[in-house]
Amino acid sequence: MPYLVCDRCDVYYEIQDKDEMLELSHCECGNPLKYYDSLEEYLYTEDKVQNTRKQDEMMEELVDSCESAIARIVIYCVRELPFPMGINNTIGILKGSKSSFILDYNLNNLFTYSIFADFSKKKLEHFIRVLIDLKLLKIKYLPKYQNIPALALTEKGEDFLLNKKIFKIGIFSKENTDYMEGIDKDLYGILKDLRRQIATENDFPAYIVCSNETLLEITRQMPTDYHSMMAVNGIGKSFMVKYGEQFLKVINDYLG
Repeated sequence: MPYLVCDRCDVYYEIQDKDEMLELSHCECGNPLKYYDSLEEYLYTEDKVQNTRKQDEMMEELVDSCESAIARIVIYCVRELPFPMGINNTIGILKGSKSSFILDYNLNNLFTYSIFADFSKKKLEHFIRVLIDLKLLKIKYLPKYQNIPALALTEKGEDFLLNKKIFKIGIFSKENTDYMEGIDKDLYGILKDLRRQIATENDFPAYIVCSNETLLEITRQMPTDYHSMMAVNGIGKSFMVKYGEQFLKVINDYLG
């Protein structure tokens, strides 16, 4: 026996013929009625929809919980450092680097050393950048060391580390993320041409100058001086010595 069902009220109407279907196109609440060949079909469909919703909600909670745990570990790593460090050295600790710098200062004895050994450097850079955007971490400049940029906790980050709250952080980005979001495409094209020109003049691939990810970050942040350029992920002293002035000139000329 066919039925018309209101999803809002969970009310159903048994129907005998098509004319009755036309008369009962809407429920008394105003919601359109849906046709089902039987109540079993309706119950099966609703159970399936409800189960899917519950599973989606469960997965969302799991992702949020996982993101919050990862965020706390990264923040704790910054907190337990014996002295301020930049993004690259912090990632080295999280990945378990055996560099002389880490071993000489016994940084391999830190609790968070090698805890993310299986994570890629790119993914950890993304994690840290998100935490900076959320103001859980910040970049501070060290006057004692020629204003080198270093990671530091914010008050918000300290509070987040110590409480047990779970909230959406957005660390796990989907593969179809629009990497050009927030990018000035004209400036990106100009900087890309500059990178190609430098590479051609020196007879080496463009990625030797800087990676595509770094070029996107430069365009997104539009640094106009030495210190702001050094704060961009992927930029180091070597880049600044070789190409820094050229990139800064192009950006400043573009911004007028």
